[in-house]
Amino acid sequence: MTMPSAGEKAVSALEIDDVFLLRCDNFLDRLFNQTAPMPAINCINRLEIDQSVVWQTRQPLDKNSNQIHILRYLVIGEVFFLRESQPEEETEPRESNILAKISHTFAVDYVSPAAFLDDKDAIASFGKNAAFHAWPYWREAVHQCTARMRLPRVTIPMFKPTMQASVQHVEPRKM
Repeated sequence: MTMPSAGEKAVSALEIDDVFLLRCDNFLDRLFNQTAPMPAINCINRLEIDQSVVWQTRQPLDKNSNQIHILRYLVIGEVFFLRESQPEEETEPRESNILAKISHTFAVDYVSPAAFLDDKDAIASFGKNAAFHAWPYWREAVHQCTARMRLPRVTIPMFKPTMQASVQHVEPRKM
């Protein structure tokens, strides 16, 4: 009989509890004119999982219930709108080239058995699952922020486990 992998142990031990926005940092160049004709804009988007995982113990409102143990992953998504294109291999935007930035940090909470805290390998390998669970919230937040910031709408692509930063070409919005 084969022993389960660290990831398989985490999947069987953890149950998703909540996904919520923990931090929101957006920036739009103060000279941006949303009514001016806009050339195509290039975007860089990326998602990363913070390596620090938070462990919490919570007491349910029902005093007769046992404590609940929560494992929290932080997932950070960023989109950079660039004034001009840059080579695809450059995934870090040049400061002078940034027209706008949308950055959100999501907390993804999982109910966990107390003993699971000792399994560092399983906790580390489960981070990709947190990214998968936060992805739809990230996509919706970017869509909403681009509309509120009067930027061309960006649809974050489907989640792919091997996804690194990606460069996306966005056509100007028709007025």
